[in-house]
Amino acid sequence: MMRKKILLFVLFVVSLIGCVAQQPQLAPPADSPKADSPATREEFDPQALMDDDPVLQTPARAEAIPPAEVSQIEGYRVQVAALRDYNRAESLREQIQRDAQVLTYIHLDEDIQLYKVQAGNSRTPESAKTLRDAIRALGFPDAYVVRTQIVNVQPESDATSGFRVQIFSSSTRGSAENAQMQARVQLARDDVFIDFEPPYFKVRVGNFQTRNNAEKLLEEVREKGYETAFIVQTKSSQ
Repeated sequence: MMRKKILLFVLFVVSLIGCVAQQPQLAPPADSPKADSPATREEFDPQALMDDDPVLQTPARAEAIPPAEVSQIEGYRVQVAALRDYNRAESLREQIQRDAQVLTYIHLDEDIQLYKVQAGNSRTPESAKTLRDAIRALGFPDAYVVRTQIVNVQPESDATSGFRVQIFSSSTRGSAENAQMQARVQLARDDVFIDFEPPYFKVRVGNFQTRNNAEKLLEEVREKGYETAFIVQTKSSQ
């Protein structure tokens, strides 16, 4: 009898251990995903940042605002490169203009569908060669002189001496245009101009014949966040 009770007790213990071993594991809480689940795994593929990826390309910049009284004359420029992608050409143009402190341009050659990055407005081949050597020294050994139409800026015949408030300056026209658009919104004014004084594009506000009126505007623009703004005497049209 005693042996039977011991045997039953042993069988009970064995079955109890088996039930515990077969108990399913609890799923992790919903707010604690696995470390390698898609919700938490982060991957970085450097190949996704190649220049030719259209998703990462910046939109073409707005049309530039040309200076007053601009004409074209025969002259010389330095051609730095010819590229198929506009955004890469624009990036190179800004780099050359910033580093060489000279006006740069993009010319689309429709026959071969290439964007040519060119620098300078030289009236003589000698001055163009000097600029070419400077650009080569910046790391562009293939730069060479081309004969082409260049910009000839004439004095503003209909402008008079006056005052404006300068709020921004940049060596690139694209940055100046962005600042101009932002200022028109932030200041709620249309009289925001880009004055080009080589090699910088300067964003200025107002058209005043007297300094007193410019000083009133200066206080206003400083209150709206342009703390480094200042008054300049320049040509203004009425």
